[in-house]
Amino acid sequence: DDQQQQQHNEFNEVTLQMSSALHEEPVNRDNVLKLLDQVGLSYDDVITSNSNLPSFINSSVARHKTLVPIKKSMLNSATNPKNAILFRNLCDEIQSTGLYLYTPCSPLDSSLSSSSSSLYECRQFPRFSGYPEDPATGIAAAALANSLFSRGISCSCNELESDSSYNDSTNDGAVMLETDTTEASSLLYELFQGVAMGKPSRIKIRIDFKKGKDHN
Repeated sequence: DDQQQQQHNEFNEVTLQMSSALHEEPVNRDNVLKLLDQVGLSYDDVITSNSNLPSFINSSVARHKTLVPIKKSMLNSATNPKNAILFRNLCDEIQSTGLYLYTPCSPLDSSLSSSSSSLYECRQFPRFSGYPEDPATGIAAAALANSLFSRGISCSCNELESDSSYNDSTNDGAVMLETDTTEASSLLYELFQGVAMGKPSRIKIRIDFKKGKDHN
């Protein structure tokens, strides 16, 4: 019991429940690369081997966040923006309220203790909020989860204990999961944020839908 309590307190947990439409639009890659350069990353650090991942795209369920998948080994290498004013101006050029970096994580990753099999570690650098990085961003997490869901990248809540649902990829040790939504009525995403800041948060997003309905 003590061990379970310790694991529970390791993260500030947030369960997000909302009803909102997903809006997305592609963003000029060169503009996003300038944002990545501001946080010490480059195109070489972007996951490009899986074209289905939302990448170089503004995604929103409330305010636009720019989604970029980053290799797991490089996510924690991102730094605070070099120039806060320039970073803000670059965000304004693409009508974004922040850069949201993410990487798929293995469900067996001991550093992110969880029973969920749809895990992502994320970092959010806001446009201009008075602080360089945010340890928990509900609207960004919701945008990412809905963007993944719209592309069929997910795992059924009813299959969380089934190892057969895991498909290893070559994306820097990440695990990608794809589920036929005709066989499930809800999907669960767990997004970890603030880990690199020493302020870990866990945001759980569950998407409910009718079986047999096409969501792509």
